Amino acid sequence: MKVLPLQSLTRGLKVLELIARHENGMTVKEIAAEMGLTRPTAHNIATTLFAERYLTKLNKPTRYLLGPAVSELLEVSSQGSRRSLARKFLEELISCHPGVGFVYAEAGSDEMRLVWRADFKRPEIIERVDREVSHPYETATALVFHAFADEPRAVALRKRFTYETFGQPIWGPRRSFDTFLADAQRKGYCMPSESVSPREMSVMAVPIFGAGETLVGSLGAFWSQGNAQVDVKECLANLLAYTKRLNRHEGLVEWNHISNPW
Repeated sequence: MKVLPLQSLTRGLKVLELIARHENGMTVKEIAAEMGLTRPTAHNIATTLFAERYLTKLNKPTRYLLGPAVSELLEVSSQGSRRSLARKFLEELISCHPGVGFVYAEAGSDEMRLVWRADFKRPEIIERVDREVSHPYETATALVFHAFADEPRAVALRKRFTYETFGQPIWGPRRSFDTFLADAQRKGYCMPSESVSPREMSVMAVPIFGAGETLVGSLGAFWSQGNAQVDVKECLANLLAYTKRLNRHEGLVEWNHISNPW
């Protein structure tokens, strides 16, 4: 059975394609002329797409540009692909580093949530975590959020999880925490001292960036404190290498904030 295209949907998609090619947006008159539509028809399509956030508009004169819903669709697609790639990387990492566990976490609006976890006690299993929220001042992936998220998101996290309640019992005076974050930003990764690491574990984490160097997630590692068999330098080097591959997946050829860690 032949499926006939739905004209209104086809026109809406073609309007999105057309506007995507015009950096400064388009007026209804320009859309109508380019597509051979009447101005009322072009207006109805544009206002419908605007109502659904696929278009945004500037006034004086009114011009339509691609809206936030388009970017959100791309992010959902990218997120799924990134998750699959991160899972594969965790499998490779845990096979190379006996005694070390690895996690992949994603950055939200005010928190870092775990997605995959590979525990060194059960290296054959890559666990899908039900979006468990990382402790905001203790885990290395959450510290990555503090150090590398854009200012509005970092502020939102600190408003939700105040330093006095959640951070001070771990870090003491605020200046100690601020000094750690400044050092992490300089190095390009987070590796807190064993005195503040959770549950007698040593931890480290590296940021993952998306378009515009926006923090989208983190790869982290953990191992028992005092495990002399763990090659910390090699582990960190591999985390940085795999994170660079994820950055490339996100469209970033290089991220140049990482300094020589040793």
